[in-house]
Amino acid sequence: MRRYPSAWLLTAALGLLPFLAGAQTKPTPAKKAPAAVQLRPADTPVPTGNGPHDSTRVYDFAEQMPLPPGGLAAFEAYLAQHLRLPAEVQSGAVTGKVFVRFVVMPSGRLADLRVTRSLSPAADAEALRVLRDMPRWSPAKQNGAVASVAYSLPINFAPAKTK
Repeated sequence: MRRYPSAWLLTAALGLLPFLAGAQTKPTPAKKAPAAVQLRPADTPVPTGNGPHDSTRVYDFAEQMPLPPGGLAAFEAYLAQHLRLPAEVQSGAVTGKVFVRFVVMPSGRLADLRVTRSLSPAADAEALRVLRDMPRWSPAKQNGAVASVAYSLPINFAPAKTK
C-alpha cells in the first residue's frame, strides 16, 4: 500500500470541505478579454485626419528632430545666461533637476509646457519661465513636412560654484 504525505492529504481535505459540508459556492465570473488599447500619452491631441501629414499629430520621434536656435550648445549657454536660481537653490538647500515636457510646434514655438518631475515649486516655475521666453526652435520634419514633436529635457538647478 502506498503512503501519501500528510500535507497532500490535508490540502485535499480542505479543498473538499465546502462540498462535504453542503456549502454552495458562487461561480466565478468569466474574465473578459482586454479590449485593444491604443497607447498614447494623455496630453497628446488625437489625430483627426487620415493623411500622414495630419497637423494635429504629435510625434515622439521624427526623421529630423527639432533643435533650439544655435543647437544644443547654444541652448546650454542660453540656460546659463537666463536661468535665475531660486533662493533655496542658491543657499544649497535644494539641488537637482526639473524634468520638463513640451511640444515643438511646426511654427517652432513651444507649447503644452509641463513639469513631469518636480524639484520645488520655485524651481519648476523658473524652468517653465525660461522655456516660455525662448526664441523659436527649428521645427521637426517627418516625411518631408514640418511636424509637431514632443520633447522632454532635464534642467539642472545647482548653486554656482565659487572659486
